[in-house]
Amino acid sequence: MARRHDNDSLIEFTFKYPLFGIIAGIFLGGIGLFLRSKATTSDTKPIATIFNATYLQLGALLCWGSGIMLLISAIGFIWQYFRKRERGF
Repeated sequence: MARRHDNDSLIEFTFKYPLFGIIAGIFLGGIGLFLRSKATTSDTKPIATIFNATYLQLGALLCWGSGIMLLISAIGFIWQYFRKRERGF
């Protein structure tokens, strides 16, 4: 029989270990900002336009994912604080 922590989802893992969520959020945000900065070239070739649009959309998606991951981590920190406070640690 599998133990409970073997089947944890990413959100539950982030609740248990909020520092992981912060590191992942910063990493995703950095990649997203890098991709968005790569899309600011003024090349007029059709393939460059497709790449620019892809970089912008993927960068925006990663920035949103970063924000969501940081929000989940903040909720995880608060959750852990109140759980430890209930136990009397």
